[in-house]
Amino acid sequence: MRCALWVYRSTLAMTLLAVVLVPLPAPVAAADCVGDCNADGEVTVDELILMVNGALGTSPVSSCPAGDQDADGEVTINEIVAGVNSALNGCTVAVTPEATPTATATATPTSGSTQGYAGDYHGTASDGTVAVRVHVDADGSASGFLDFLDGGGAAATAPSAGGGASVVFSAAASGQANLSTGELQLSGTNAGSRFDITGQLPNGADAAGTFSVTLFETTYAGSLIAGMAPLTPTATPTPMQGCVGADLQLAFSDVSATFNGDSSSFVATRTDLALEQRAPDYIGGLHETYNSSFNVSSCTAARNVQISIFGVLGGLSGGQSFSLVSGPEGSQAIIYYGQEAASGDSVWSSSAGTVVIDAVQGSVVSLRVVGAAMTQPAGAAAGSFVLDVTGEVSNFTRQE
Repeated sequence: MRCALWVYRSTLAMTLLAVVLVPLPAPVAAADCVGDCNADGEVTVDELILMVNGALGTSPVSSCPAGDQDADGEVTINEIVAGVNSALNGCTVAVTPEATPTATATATPTSGSTQGYAGDYHGTASDGTVAVRVHVDADGSASGFLDFLDGGGAAATAPSAGGGASVVFSAAASGQANLSTGELQLSGTNAGSRFDITGQLPNGADAAGTFSVTLFETTYAGSLIAGMAPLTPTATPTPMQGCVGADLQLAFSDVSATFNGDSSSFVATRTDLALEQRAPDYIGGLHETYNSSFNVSSCTAARNVQISIFGVLGGLSGGQSFSLVSGPEGSQAIIYYGQEAASGDSVWSSSAGTVVIDAVQGSVVSLRVVGAAMTQPAGAAAGSFVLDVTGEVSNFTRQE
């Protein structure tokens, strides 16, 4: 091994000696420049010495990167010979002239084009309950609305088919669209709960895309087409506008002399929330319990009622009844009645009575509150009364 190393070093030394003894001519053009350590267009004896030292290991190869022609981390005899040839024959580093940039006209993405998906789109869920409207800007930002339609009619009467469905209320959404692939993603909130709109934009005026809306863990899906939706009346960006979704008659009796609220009967015509969710102690196949909540209010006065039912095995169904008892321990249901005023909010809660579920048919729940003794005043409330409620809520949803 020592003999081989000695022969290798001797060969390198002889190569270097040959370079030193031969006069170096002026550089001429060459295709390569092995050994040009300082990239000045020529190879000198000093640079060849750096290559030899790199081959012997007395200097790092990185001291002359141009000597390691194949960039394998070492300098070989062949590379030193190539460096000697560069020194003898000369070399120049070819410089590629910088190309003059050519101005390129940028095409404005248009709806449904292969260059982009900017434009307007709309679609209606297959069951006719909701619709979406989306506008995509040239930078890919997207905005629009989730529209809740009256009655949940068939798709044949939905706005995307030019039918007569109208918007009950709308919830604003914003997000992004991929102008290359047409992938769409928006989100917003409705009644305090997040919803998501995802889908694929159509790639032409005569093509159809798809969309999917996830709200309260329920999914609504349908086709998405280019163009603005022929929706009338024009939807507003504020959710829960319009007096629809509930028809509950509230009646007061046994009103105390100290009661400081408005005891006149009224009809709650707007549903702010009608939702049934799995209870914290839910166990699939063993203990499938649900909690339900109905928030309804008046459209003509700042009054509202909340009906909350806890621990319903199997979920709400017709023929069930739940007692209103005082205190949270063991409660099956509780009623809150509230009024808003400049002087402060007034809230009463139930201490006795019964909630009766007469029927559950899809999204419609018929219910009654019988003899709810409203006491335990909170906030600015005072006095007591008995509250009875009858009617139905028409946009009930169960979260599975």
